[in-house]
Amino acid sequence: MRLPYTLSILALLLSTLAMAQPANDECINATPLNNVSNWCSGAGAFNSTGATESAQESPTCFPNTQANNDVWFSFQAIATDINISVVGNLTVNAGGTLNLPQLALYRGDCNNLDEIECTSDAFNNNAVQTFGGPLIVGNTYYIRVSARVGGTGTFELCVNNFNQVPEPSGDCMTGVILCDKSPFTVDFINGVGNVSGEIGNTGCSA
Repeated sequence: MRLPYTLSILALLLSTLAMAQPANDECINATPLNNVSNWCSGAGAFNSTGATESAQESPTCFPNTQANNDVWFSFQAIATDINISVVGNLTVNAGGTLNLPQLALYRGDCNNLDEIECTSDAFNNNAVQTFGGPLIVGNTYYIRVSARVGGTGTFELCVNNFNQVPEPSGDCMTGVILCDKSPFTVDFINGVGNVSGEIGNTGCSA
């Protein structure tokens, strides 16, 4: 009677381990992100605990001498550029328990992925961020989240898929045409352009 009992316990343990794997452990079962416009999941919303290493080739920035226990996400592009961040075990405003996170962005499908961007936390920040583009509106893209040294845990995922505003101009005639009223950021302003008197005698150049 001992053998059937042992086999039953073993089967139960294997079943428990299999159930513990995240549903999005493999690319083919990637969790779809339906809102990618300035969206954040919230702290601890996702979990890589129990994840295994995927069959796909390791991304270029992931250490290839370490296990990459990853989980996958997918989204359909609604704009040309994207900002992705994974927030883990921060001292303030922690996004979860994950240490040393890393992520990769892909185009294509799970059988033929093409890496677009990759970032890995080599400085113990416990958070990573990357920009990518240009994306093709309507196409499906994949996000792969892992951690260095085979780590797993909970994390917050933030995605913002947006249209990059062209480089601004200092002159009226060459001003950038905006297609909507969405907010945007101008990184740097320098000088008054080639025409200094466009808004009258205001001393703007000073």
